[in-house]
Amino acid sequence: MKSCVSDGAAAMLGVHNGMVMHIQEKVPDLIKMHCVCHRLALACVVMYKELLCLQNQMWKFNKYFR
Repeated sequence: MKSCVSDGAAAMLGVHNGMVMHIQEKVPDLIKMHCVCHRLALACVVMYKELLCLQNQMWKFNKYFR
């Protein structure tokens, strides 16, 4: 095993007691990284919330100019 890709949860990638830390005891050159798909999903959730906030602000702004 050369790499471990995870969603970034502490149980998986935690520095002190994560699964990868236990594997690195046996395989010191193990590369750990966040899954690109999980990162994209998290970014989409944040972007959706930001867009909703922006939409609400624009609605409040536009109602004064009707």
